Amino acid sequence: MHISRIYTYDNIVYYKESVSYYYKIRPINSLFASESQKATLLEKFSDLILDINMPGFFMVRPKKVNNQKVYQAYADSYKVYGKPEFLDLAKSYIADQKEILQKAIKYRYEIYFVFCDGREEMKKRKNIALFPIESKPLKKDELELYQVAEQEIYKRMCKHIDTDKVTDQKKLEQFHNYLALPLEKDIEDYYVQEEPAHLHYEYQSTKSSKWEHLYSSTMVASSFQKTSIKDDQSADDVINSLQLASFPSDVVVKFDLQHTKEFVKHMSAKKESITKAQKRYISWTDRKDKDAIKGRLLAISAENVDESIEHSKIRWQMFVRVYASSLSLLEQRREHMRTKFKSSKIQLSIEVGRQILLADNLFPYRNNFRKYIQPTDIGYLAQYNFLGGIYIGEDEEGIIETYTMPGELPVFYNTSKILEGKTKTGAPTTLYCGETGGGKTQLADHRNFVDMIFKGRRILTVDPKGDREKKIVLLGDRASHLKIGAKDNPDGMFDCFLMHKEDEKEALAEAKEMISSLSRALNKTQEIAFYHINDAYEDMKKDVDQRRLKQMTFTALLEKLIVYDDNLAKQVLSLKNDPIARLFFASQDTEIDLAFNLNKSYNLITFAEVPIYSKDKKEVVTFDPYQIKHAIFAICISKVTGIVNGFMKRFGVEENNLTFDEYRVWKAIPGGEDVVVNCVVTSRSWRTYPSVITQQLSDINAEILNNTGQIYVGSLKSSKEIEFVLQEMKLDDHDVVRGALIDRTQDEGVKDSKKYVFLLQDYNNRKSLTKLNIPKTFKEAFTTLKDSSTEQLKTPHAETKVSLKTSHSGIVEEVCAWDE
Repeated sequence: MHISRIYTYDNIVYYKESVSYYYKIRPINSLFASESQKATLLEKFSDLILDINMPGFFMVRPKKVNNQKVYQAYADSYKVYGKPEFLDLAKSYIADQKEILQKAIKYRYEIYFVFCDGREEMKKRKNIALFPIESKPLKKDELELYQVAEQEIYKRMCKHIDTDKVTDQKKLEQFHNYLALPLEKDIEDYYVQEEPAHLHYEYQSTKSSKWEHLYSSTMVASSFQKTSIKDDQSADDVINSLQLASFPSDVVVKFDLQHTKEFVKHMSAKKESITKAQKRYISWTDRKDKDAIKGRLLAISAENVDESIEHSKIRWQMFVRVYASSLSLLEQRREHMRTKFKSSKIQLSIEVGRQILLADNLFPYRNNFRKYIQPTDIGYLAQYNFLGGIYIGEDEEGIIETYTMPGELPVFYNTSKILEGKTKTGAPTTLYCGETGGGKTQLADHRNFVDMIFKGRRILTVDPKGDREKKIVLLGDRASHLKIGAKDNPDGMFDCFLMHKEDEKEALAEAKEMISSLSRALNKTQEIAFYHINDAYEDMKKDVDQRRLKQMTFTALLEKLIVYDDNLAKQVLSLKNDPIARLFFASQDTEIDLAFNLNKSYNLITFAEVPIYSKDKKEVVTFDPYQIKHAIFAICISKVTGIVNGFMKRFGVEENNLTFDEYRVWKAIPGGEDVVVNCVVTSRSWRTYPSVITQQLSDINAEILNNTGQIYVGSLKSSKEIEFVLQEMKLDDHDVVRGALIDRTQDEGVKDSKKYVFLLQDYNNRKSLTKLNIPKTFKEAFTTLKDSSTEQLKTPHAETKVSLKTSHSGIVEEVCAWDE
C-alpha cells in the first residue's frame, strides 16, 4: 500500500507507467428530485463516460463538515456587518450552533473522477513506449502530449457536468494519503497489519506523539442479481443514501469500455464490403479509389483498436470501504452496508485474506484485483446514479437555516448571491407555507433574526395577527413595535396629509377614498359630492398659506367640509374617537415620525384587532365593505403600504428583509393582496428580500410565484393541497415527500422527528426535506403567547462558560480558539 514517488503537473499525475487526470465534482441534488430530473442525471453520466472514452476511476468520498469553519463564518460575518448592541445574542447563538453541530459528526460527500492513460487494460492493446517502467518525471515532449489530452478531457467533462480540476499539489497528496489511510488528519507515520477480514492501522498524527488505532474493511460488489435494466429512466439511490449515514464510507468504481461482438462483426463486414468495392473500382477504372482506401483503413482501425462508443459495453468493479476506531464498530458498519446494498440486490463480498490487495487496488493507477463485473450496458452502470445525492443550499458558506431530513446535514443560505447573479433564479422572495403550529413563522423569523445579528440587516415584519410580542421583549430597545389600534398609538399617525406631505394631490385623492369608504360603511346609501371635498380642500390650503393652520390634516379637511356637506362631514368625524379610526385624524400638533421609528434594527407592525377573523380567530370571514370595522381595517392595511415603501426606499442602498405574515388576511381585503404583490415585484430594485407566510401555496398570487426563488412547505391537512404542491414542484411521483407533508402538528404522541419537517426548494431549484431546529437563544421568544406570558426574557447562555471577549471585534479571535 506504500505510495512511491508520484509526479504532479497541475491535475496530471504520473506514476511509473501510468498517467492520470484528476477532476472533482460535487453531488447533484437528486434524492428529492423528480423522476425526469433523475433520468437526465443518468443520461449525463452515460454521455460523460462515452464521450471521454478512456479507462477511469471515480470515487464517492465523505468529507466531515468543518464545524470550526462554520463558527468562524458567523464570527467573521458579525465582525464585518454586526452591530455592537447584538454582541450578547451573537455569542449566545454561536454557542447554540456549537451544541447542535457537536451532537454527531456530519459528512458531506465529494466525487472524484480520474481518467487513466496506461493502466493495465490499455497496455494490453496499445503501444506503451511512452511509459517507462522506472518512476522518473515526464519529459517535456511527453508532458505536452498529455496536456493536450487533458484539455480535451476537461472540455468534454464540462460539456456534461460542473467540473473542477484538482490542481493543488497538496490536495492531490491528501487524496492519495486518504486512499492509503482513510483519515483527514496529517499523518507523521503509520503501519498496517492485515487480518483476514480487515486491516489494522496504527498511526501517529503530526499534532500528537500518541499512537492511535484505526480499522478498515474493503468489500467488493461480487454480484448483481439484476441481469437487465428494467427501466432506463429509473435511478437506484443506494449510493446516494450513503451520504445520509452517520458514519463515513468510500465507494470506488473502476471502469473500461469494451466492444461488443456485434460491433466487431459489423466492422469486419464493413471492411470486407469496402475491399470488394475497391477491387471492382480498380478493375473498371484501372485506378485506386482513395476514398475506399480511407474507409477500409477506418474499418480496420475500428475493428482492432478504436475505442468506439457505438454498441459498446462497460466492464467495471465497485469497491466499498468502511472504517472505524474500534473493531466492534467496524463490524457493525460493515454489516449495515452489506444489508443496505443487499436491498438493491448487490452482494458485497469481504474477500477474506485479500484485504491488502483490495486496499492497494483503490488507487486509480493500480489494477491488482482482476475480478470484474460481467460487461454490461453503460446504462446499467449509470442506473446507480453515482453523480446524485443530496446537495442543497450553499457549500458551507453563509448561515445555517435548517437541517436535511434525514441526515441532519446543515443547509446553508446566502441570499446576497441572488443580487450577485450567482443563483439559477434571480427572484429574491421566499415563501413559507403550512398549517398553523407547523413552524413556518419560526423558520421565517429565524432567518430574519440571524440576518439582523450577523449581517446587520434591518427587518420589517407586517403581521396582522400579531404573535411576536415576546420577540420584542427579547430585543428591547433594539426593536420598534407599531401595534395598530393599541391605546398608546398617537392619534392621526395614518393621516393621509401627513403621510404624503410631499405630494398634495396624492394626499387629496387618498382623503376622498377614505371619506367614501368610511361614510358608506356607516350608510350604504350615502351620496358623495366630490366637488364639495375639493372646495373644502382649497379652504384648508388657504388657511395653511395664511398661517391660520399649522399643517393640513384629514381632520381639518372634514371641518372645512361641514360648510359644504354638513351630514357627510359630521358622519365621518363621528369616527374620530374610534379605537382604530382615530389613527386617520391628526391634530395640528401630531408628528407621525415619532410614532414609528424605522431606524431600529427590528421593526414590527401588528394589529390590536383583526375584525375579519372569525370569533375563534381560526378562519378568515368574508370581507364586508359595509361593516365599519372591516372598512377601517382595510384602510389601515392600505396605509401600511406607505410605511413599507418608505422602508424600502429609505434604506435601498443596504440589504434588508421584509416579511408579510398571514397572507390569507391580505388576500381577503380589497387591495390587500396588491400591497404584497407590489412590494414583491419592486423589492429587488431596493435590495430588499421579501418573505411571504401563508397556510396554502395554492393561495399565492401568480405574480408572486413568478418572483419567488425559494419555497418552504410544512405540514398540510388538505390532501388536495399536498397534490398541488407536489405538482408545482414536479414531485408528484415522490411518495416519501408526500408522506412527509401529511399534517402531524396536533397528533398526540408523535415523535419530534416527524414534526416541523419542511420541503425546501432552494434558489437553484434543488429540493430536499428539512427539519426546523431553533437554537436555544430564540426558543423561548419564538413560542406563541397562547402558551406563556411575556415576562422578562433573558438571553440564553447569559452565564455560559464559553469564553468570548466582550469587545465587538474580539468575537472572531475567541471563536477561533474553540476546540472541535
